[in-house]
Amino acid sequence: WPTGPKLKHFVDRANEQLDHLASVLESEGATVRRPDRSLIQMNTKTSSPDWECPNQYCVVCPRDVVMTVGSEIVEATMSKRSRYWEFRPFRPLIRDYFDRDPY
Repeated sequence: WPTGPKLKHFVDRANEQLDHLASVLESEGATVRRPDRSLIQMNTKTSSPDWECPNQYCVVCPRDVVMTVGSEIVEATMSKRSRYWEFRPFRPLIRDYFDRDPY
């Protein structure tokens, strides 16, 4: 399990691949929404009252954090400390879906 800050060239390449995937999906008529990266600081120490971790791991696997079941969104907590706050960038999206739900 990698620790520490990610190398810039890996981050840049991953962002290029995500941008390409988003453009392919949009070209097929899909709406692409992304998590709010400002809500998590990846390369800074993070902690709770009970533990601390030198940095966050990533926010690239939404399937690990949230899933939909019918019209419900289920949010999972992450047991790995470096991924503990990973749900935060998805909260604005979840809140928007909640607010727009007609039921």
